[in-house]
Amino acid sequence: MRVEVYIMDNKYRVRKKSVDLPDGSTIGDCLTLLEKSNCIENIHPYAVSRYGHRVKSCVVLVENDRIELSVALPSDPMIRRRLKALSNKNR
Repeated sequence: MRVEVYIMDNKYRVRKKSVDLPDGSTIGDCLTLLEKSNCIENIHPYAVSRYGHRVKSCVVLVENDRIELSVALPSDPMIRRRLKALSNKNR
């Protein structure tokens, strides 16, 4: 099974990597393979998504899936807006 992986680095450059995995592999298996082949340093600083939707590492992959490994945002925009609204409310 072939999966396309798009990896974003800290300078927001994206590179594409094709990965061959056995049928029934999970995203966690794909990340482990990428780490062993030195395509990524470690799996912790990345936000993992499939076709733009966040997913967990236990999700089973299918043929021709597209996995995106992007740099995690320093803070969640929803939480920032919520905190800003609460601070404006208390004025």
